[in-house]
Amino acid sequence: MERSLFLSPWATRSCRWRWSNRAAPGGGLWPALAAVAGLALFPFGRMQSHLAEAAFQYQLFDDAKVVQVTEGRPTTLQLLRRERFGEAVSWRLLTDSVSMTATDRYTRRYMQLFAWLPLSLHPEPRRALLISYGAGNTAEALLSDPELSQLTVVDLSPEILAASPLLHGDRDPLRDPRVRLVREDGRHFLRTRREQFDIITAEPPPPAVAGVVNLYTKEYFAALAQRLAPGGLATYWLPVQQFEPAGAKAVVAAFCEAFPDCSMWAGSRYDWVLVGGRDFRHRPGTRHFGRLWRDPVAGPRLVANGFEQPAQLGAAFLGDADQLRQWVGGHAAGERRLPEADQGRPWSSTGASTNTRPGWFRTARGAASRRRRGSRRTGRMS
Repeated sequence: MERSLFLSPWATRSCRWRWSNRAAPGGGLWPALAAVAGLALFPFGRMQSHLAEAAFQYQLFDDAKVVQVTEGRPTTLQLLRRERFGEAVSWRLLTDSVSMTATDRYTRRYMQLFAWLPLSLHPEPRRALLISYGAGNTAEALLSDPELSQLTVVDLSPEILAASPLLHGDRDPLRDPRVRLVREDGRHFLRTRREQFDIITAEPPPPAVAGVVNLYTKEYFAALAQRLAPGGLATYWLPVQQFEPAGAKAVVAAFCEAFPDCSMWAGSRYDWVLVGGRDFRHRPGTRHFGRLWRDPVAGPRLVANGFEQPAQLGAAFLGDADQLRQWVGGHAAGERRLPEADQGRPWSSTGASTNTRPGWFRTARGAASRRRRGSRRTGRMS
């Protein structure tokens, strides 16, 4: 990429020099001088230092190693590997200077919760849509359910998709015969297709990334709702550690406007999950809700995520539609601007900022925890 940027103006100047020599002898002096100045002032190594700076914090805190750098048209992908005793423990994908996703225990828990929740609640999950593949965490969880007959994966990045075999080896989700891969922009897919799905979820980029605001608007959430089959469920990421109250309320208001029966669930620390349905009225019985724990593939993965029994999945509940609307109040939904987010701050190995976070979401989660403790005490007394 750096060589292309360097050689491009050289080729342009060479053409101009030839034309000027033909038009007026001696007229090519200035292009030649400009070329020499460009050679002297070109910031060689700047791109490598930029990539090295992005990876440094993960090398420092996680002892991760950069094992692959892929330069594509839209972005440059760095693949970092964290090892123990010579074996890969987790992977991290950096695009340019941003950590997009990882496969560590913290990240896998909330990203696979995008799948565990609708799979446990839906009576017959057959067709699922995953927009943005990421590291394949959500796809892996969805494909763990033997009842799922088709998973449509929509992603526009060939670099991200090409990394999947290295991350998963022989268990690459993209090699599952139930997967249909569509290389297309997610918003375009939602607007131009008419097929419907029982489950829709996504692994979107962090909201602080330029342009990602379009994936957190009421228009986008409405497009998700249109592609849901009657009785279907959609899940979406709410990284509250990246928002100030106004931004988080705008996202929740937009989601609940598209999904009137919205609810919020705790994933990993401050990475939460929004759940909404289209005419979803099913209330699963105990046996159906716990069916994944009895499956030889899904069960061990749920346990590895920290959900050793079905009741622990239910304990992740934070608030229902009425509680969310009360918290949001009269806040406007889905304004087309980037919600207030933490930008340019150092991030720890878990993905959370090392700076002191605003206390609003700690207060919200503490209230939800007190409600759950109160309900458990009431259950024991009854």
